Amino acid sequence: SEEAAQAMLAAVSAFDGAMPLLEDPAQQEAWQRAFAGLEGDALAAPQLRGFALRRLYDIGRRDVEETGSALSRALSPAVPVLQAGQWLEGFLSRAAQILIQDHVLLGLINDWLSAVSEDSFVELLPMLRRSISGFDRMERRNLLEQIKRGPVTSAKPVTVVEAQDGDKAFAKALPLLHLILGIES
Repeated sequence: SEEAAQAMLAAVSAFDGAMPLLEDPAQQEAWQRAFAGLEGDALAAPQLRGFALRRLYDIGRRDVEETGSALSRALSPAVPVLQAGQWLEGFLSRAAQILIQDHVLLGLINDWLSAVSEDSFVELLPMLRRSISGFDRMERRNLLEQIKRGPVTSAKPVTVVEAQDGDKAFAKALPLLHLILGIES
């Protein structure tokens, strides 16, 4: 169930945050192997798989290419929108600074969101909002500024819906972006 997946994500995230306090390389290595197993487990909740991949990327166990490929697979049109949204929610958990700094990952997510149909996007809004609500106000503002600075594109080609006039389309979408990020205009 989604409630159980949310509870497990919170527990895994909290334990992961406490792991460095152990200062035991063998335990940390075992924890990283557990993330690798979780990320590849098709029976695990999508939120947990997304979080595991992001953490493997954070600690350098997955490079940009591997992470981008896995992200593209998890968010491909063949994956049901709800499942893809849950995976993205896990991936974005505690990731504000990474998205602000890592233009490739932000671009991959941006490209995917740009390609989602309007109906699917509306289905995803609660999950996106919940994911981004974990970011503090300054992180949301910095993320919005990062997106405003210019087109964020991924290093890999992704099918993207092109706007007729980029500036007008961005200006039209800006209020929705403010709503998603929880920033007052």
